[in-house]
This record gives sequence, structure tokens and C-alpha cells, in this order.
Amino acid sequence: QTVNAPPPLVLRLAWTDGSVQTTLSDGNTLLASASVTADGWSALAAASRQLESRSDRNGMIRSYGTALAAMLGEAPITCLADALETSPSRSVRLELTRQTERVPWELLAIGSRTLAQRAPVFRAPVRVSERARGLPRIAVPLRALVIGDTTATTSPQPEMHLGQLPGSAEEARKVSAIIEGLGAGTVRLLLGADATYDQVATAIEEIQPDVLHFAGHAWFDDREAYLVLADAILTSGMM
Repeated sequence: QTVNAPPPLVLRLAWTDGSVQTTLSDGNTLLASASVTADGWSALAAASRQLESRSDRNGMIRSYGTALAAMLGEAPITCLADALETSPSRSVRLELTRQTERVPWELLAIGSRTLAQRAPVFRAPVRVSERARGLPRIAVPLRALVIGDTTATTSPQPEMHLGQLPGSAEEARKVSAIIEGLGAGTVRLLLGADATYDQVATAIEEIQPDVLHFAGHAWFDDREAYLVLADAILTSGMM
């Protein structure tokens, strides 16, 4: 986040008594809130799993994003769309709970595009305090592992029909250049075919990175989230 950039909009999503509680805030100002009965929650979760195994994903994403919007309620969606229209570069922070974190809210339909296409989106850690995210252990100089463009080779799960992400390699290179250009630390950069499970595991063991930046496909199965590497998947448990 650049100096003098406005603080992110905060979209909070919680599951309470069979309903989804949604609030949208701008700093300390509450912009909108809604409580929608989650009658279609199970169908929504099942549909999200189907997205990873369908070749016609684009059409499904549009309908899925609309279903997510209905789950959040009209007021927060309208308010969020207006805020992003006024300030297109404004980032959005998702604050989720254990029940809601496994849903890809980044696909939320905001007009004709998804939330991830409309704004920079990031998630706050779930059940981890801001003070417990590892900051006291960051080394000086910083040690960073940067991974990108992991679908440049054959997908480890061909049935997923993973699409190319043309900007991911560029993003990884830019992040590496920023860290090195500022003299903030050292970077191990793994791109495309080099971003294998063994290479990543070796890098983590050798440099013990303070920061891991990943630009590529990520998803989740019935148990946990994972990153897609060049030849395998890397689950949160493996990490």
C-alpha cells in the first residue's frame, strides 16, 4: 500500500444463527449492513467445489458471483459498488470467520465484474491476531521467497483446466525488484517450471523466508486450502 493511500474498505462476513451477517465499513464509519438467511448455503458451497473441475468455468463464475451477492444482501453490494466507482484503486479487506472463510468471496459479482477484478482484495487472517502474524521474527535484511506463473507447465491436476495467468510472472518479478531495489533484503525467485514442490520446500528450508509471496492459482478441497505449484499442490498443512 502506497504512502497516503486511503485505508481499505472492510467487508466483514460472519455466520450467525443460520444467517450471513454482512457489514461494510470505511475506517470507523459503518457504510452498510445486512442479515440474509443462508437457506442456500450448502448449495453455494457445493457449487464452489464444482468450479475447480469444469472447463466452462467463465459462465459458472458469473452465476456463482450473483449467488454470492444475493447471500450478502443488496445494501452492502450497492454501497460497495458505489465506493469502488468513486475510488477505483481502493483496496478491500475481507474479514471472515471459520464458517465463511472457505467460500471464494473474491468472485462476488459487482456489476458485470467480480470483486477481484474491480479492486485489490486481501484477506485478514482468521483466528489469528494482528500481533501474532510473525512480525517480531522478521529478519533484517528481509528474506523473501517469491513464486509466480506456476501454471506455465503441465497442471498437477489436469481435470482442473487451470487457465494461464499472464500477469503472475510479471507480478513476481516486480515484487522481487521492489524488495531488492529498496535494499530491504534478499529474494529467492521461482517461476514457471522451477516452482516445483521440491524447489519450494528446499527454498523454505534453506532461507527460512520471512515473507512468501505467491502469484498463481489457489483453491481448497474438503479439508484445507492449497496453492498450485508446477508439479504438485502445496496445502496449508504442508506449509
